[in-house]
Amino acid sequence: LVNLQDSLTKSLMFMNSIDKYSRLLKGKTFQDVLESGSLADIDNEVMDRAMSDTLRSVFAEDYTVSKSLGGFAGAMAQAVEKASNTPGIGFVLPFGRFMNNVVAYSYTWGPTGIFPAMAAIAKGKKIDFVESFSRATVGTTALIMAYDFQKEQARKGYAYNEIETGGGDVVDISNTFPLSLLMAWGRYKHDKDQGG
Repeated sequence: LVNLQDSLTKSLMFMNSIDKYSRLLKGKTFQDVLESGSLADIDNEVMDRAMSDTLRSVFAEDYTVSKSLGGFAGAMAQAVEKASNTPGIGFVLPFGRFMNNVVAYSYTWGPTGIFPAMAAIAKGKKIDFVESFSRATVGTTALIMAYDFQKEQARKGYAYNEIETGGGDVVDISNTFPLSLLMAWGRYKHDKDQGG
């Protein structure tokens, strides 16, 4: 069932991404391309972008080949994956590829996401600029909202990882990424502002 869910999730995301990049790069929906009888519009650029989007969305992208930051990002990703595959260390740091994806996600969906946006605008890549800028804006807004939410949580006496549901139950969200990261940041900012 896990493999079925994994295949289904990846397939749905991949088809959605093909449609997205067909629209952005070719001006046609995926349905239009299929109805035309020719898949010429689904070229390497559309496929590469769709595949990368899919792998990032399911936290399976391979960042060890990244050339970002002069190759430093790829080297760091390799070190994390190598450590996670090392007996003993793997118990402390399991799932290195997932960890690399969490770091990349946190980087792109927050204030630091503005850096890829600036790089895209400098290279004249309008689509990449819009996507990067949108991610940075949404992520930064989520951080601000988490801060406001944590003010109320602290007033009620809850820890950063405790959220009261509509029915009055308190749920531990420690392992619910990215919500847990947002809430931890919100509480950190709140406590820092209160002199903590």
